[in-house]
Amino acid sequence: HMPYNRLESKYASEGFDLSRSVLCESAVRCAEILAPIAEQIRRDALASGIVQTDDTGVTIQEGSEKHSRKGHVWVYRGLGGQVFFDMTESRGRDGPRSVLTD
Repeated sequence: HMPYNRLESKYASEGFDLSRSVLCESAVRCAEILAPIAEQIRRDALASGIVQTDDTGVTIQEGSEKHSRKGHVWVYRGLGGQVFFDMTESRGRDGPRSVLTD
């Protein structure tokens, strides 16, 4: 992962002019296109009978100022090797409980 401002500089140094807004819009569009595939992976993993999970603490930055807070990225893995991720703002059980409800 590289922040968009660093990607913008990196690409500019290589002669490729891409603004941060274009990078952001492209990422959002890719996520929208891939959402059905991600959802199928999630369904397959949850249907596999056993699901492994773990979390990693991350820093969530808001805006260009130095305001940040802690969050957690949860990885879930089904028996068949299907992997998907979820994000929560706490390490509490509410995040995994909502994913593993059924």
